[in-house]
Amino acid sequence: MESLGDTSKQDIHIAIDCFYQSIVLTLQCAASKFVPRKSREFYKYWWDEELSALKQTSIDSFKLWMTRDKPKKVR
Repeated sequence: MESLGDTSKQDIHIAIDCFYQSIVLTLQCAASKFVPRKSREFYKYWWDEELSALKQTSIDSFKLWMTRDKPKKVR
């Protein structure tokens, strides 16, 4: 290992890794304390059972269309 004064390159890499980990840990800690967490469904307050049923019908129709009579590409 080359020496940079009294500090080796390996010591510098270790110090940088420790510094990086400290930053990441600090950001994760701050996020857990101050960034609100909501469930995926929170923002869909307007979604109800009727819309779920319509969505499922649409998915089923699409799957049927794909397996049976999907138009072929014309070139």
